[in-house]
Amino acid sequence: MKKLLLSIVLIFGLSAVTNVFVPSTTTVVEAKSKKIYDYSWKQFKKKWKKEMKPRDKKLAKIKNYGAKNTATGVVKTGKIKDLLYVTFNTTKDKEGDFGSASVIGKVDKKQNGDVWTAIPVLLVLSNPSLTNKNLKNIALKKLDLNTVFSDGEKRSYSYKGVSYTVTYDKHRNGTGVMIFTVAEE
Repeated sequence: MKKLLLSIVLIFGLSAVTNVFVPSTTTVVEAKSKKIYDYSWKQFKKKWKKEMKPRDKKLAKIKNYGAKNTATGVVKTGKIKDLLYVTFNTTKDKEGDFGSASVIGKVDKKQNGDVWTAIPVLLVLSNPSLTNKNLKNIALKKLDLNTVFSDGEKRSYSYKGVSYTVTYDKHRNGTGVMIFTVAEE
């Protein structure tokens, strides 16, 4: 019964989320050939704001939270709100094809949370030339985001040189962390 109730909550919750998979015309026109990895951190935050503002104004602004040197370059972290963050790395390898971005957010015991509003925005920004049909296919069919996640579950899908990965880890108190990552292959 609990799983059925959780599934119903997620389906209704994601039915609202599917409406946010419509990219804004501004982003499509301005960035038709650009992918997320072609942006600077400043440009990414600006694009995020444009895409997020019509969905949820409270989640539109990314505040600089830190930068960390890693083996793949500098990873910038931004705080959207308490327990909702975005990371961004546009470091290029010698072939010029590396980059990744993630949304990391807390979800409650029913797997609800602002991360579900942020995931579609990152998906749209990963490749603005994707059609609404492509976006829904990736999110709802390939990554199966409209179903309940098990603790430690990881789902991945690759499409046109981009890897989409979502993971869920449950904490002892029943809340969990959802991480959605797009990475150039």
